[in-house]
Amino acid sequence: MAGTTRHHASNSDGSLETSTRSLEKGAVEQIEMIKTNERVPGHANYYEKDGLRTYGDDEDHDHEPPMTMSRFMSLVAMAFLWTGSQIPVYLFGGVPPYIYRELGGIDRWIWFVLANLLSLAAVCPFVGSLSDLIGRRYVAIIGAVFIVLGMIVCSTAHTMNVFICGMVFAGVGAGINELTALAATSEMAPTRKRGKYVAVLVFTIVPFCPSVLWAQLIAYYSNWRYIGV
Repeated sequence: MAGTTRHHASNSDGSLETSTRSLEKGAVEQIEMIKTNERVPGHANYYEKDGLRTYGDDEDHDHEPPMTMSRFMSLVAMAFLWTGSQIPVYLFGGVPPYIYRELGGIDRWIWFVLANLLSLAAVCPFVGSLSDLIGRRYVAIIGAVFIVLGMIVCSTAHTMNVFICGMVFAGVGAGINELTALAATSEMAPTRKRGKYVAVLVFTIVPFCPSVLWAQLIAYYSNWRYIGV
């Protein structure tokens, strides 16, 4: 009887020791809080981790929609936004001697490249929130207007400082359009084909890979200001 009692006691001490050891190891189960904006009333299940797509929103997220003319033109528009956001600095950056020979500012011409990149980086953190507030369409139009305005300023500039200012406007438009094109293309693609859609979008820049050649040809046979067209 005493032996049995001692046996139970030892088992009790062993289980207590095991549980204490497991607590000491600190097996912590982390719960991630995901903030999402649910647009379907009473729907608590999300199709993706970050709440990007939801069952019950009258959209088919499992099958690729047919390539209608409207959908095709939307994707073409995103390609124009993407490529148009990149090429100003590619083309103008290929002919700086032509530019500072006419405008002056040989001591600060490099700032037209930096101004474009810095203004692009400055607007990037706000593009997503802004497009959620007013919609992708209007954000894309705003970005395109900035690029057009920047090219007008650059092509009509008579001093290097004004040219740099034009590249700032172009950089703001580039930051807006670059992110908008990537986001909108991803949203128009089925989830499992997002990579393919975005890859095709990015590859639309390929005709402008020899951008220095195109810029040199334009500047040599006509005038560097026509690059803005």
